[in-house]
Amino acid sequence: MPGGKRKKFIDKKNAVTFQLVHRSQKDPLQADETAPKHVLLEKRTGRPFTGDDRPGHVPASDEKRKEEQRKYGIYFDDDYNYLQHLKDVNVVADWEPVVHRVRIPAGQSAEAKAKKEIRLPSSVFQSTVEEKEGLLNKAVPQVGPRPDWDPDVVAALDEDFDFEDDENILEDDFIQLAEGPVDATDVDD
Repeated sequence: MPGGKRKKFIDKKNAVTFQLVHRSQKDPLQADETAPKHVLLEKRTGRPFTGDDRPGHVPASDEKRKEEQRKYGIYFDDDYNYLQHLKDVNVVADWEPVVHRVRIPAGQSAEAKAKKEIRLPSSVFQSTVEEKEGLLNKAVPQVGPRPDWDPDVVAALDEDFDFEDDENILEDDFIQLAEGPVDATDVDD
């Protein structure tokens, strides 16, 4: 093989890395059967997140860390930092729109740019709009009074039903009465 400089297959300075993740429950396309259930999420490069990265958090010794873990009800004796999984509920997430484009250095022709540019359909990315309530929370049955129900059913469910009233007593053959008139040939002796 002739020696020389070979062009790298992947240019790490200009490369974009994606991670395949499940679509958010708050994404409106989650209910769409034609939309993919997984989306591409741009992977951030840099050092990984640890629990000590929280704003205003000073790295503590093992004893202080274990004391803080006990405060949150974590009583394991190993050296693992379980606090890294806790989130501060007061932190507001600032969502920024991500533009999915690959930049090509100047000086190349339009044809070369078109060949190198990545064009992916928008359905493989997460939606820019999120609903306030997730899909699973919408499926939860409504709790409380239901004005669209029959008042007798609501009264029976609320235990306000008067079982002593003669009008509320069902006949012994109420299922057959509900199905319709009974023929004499259907009755077995």
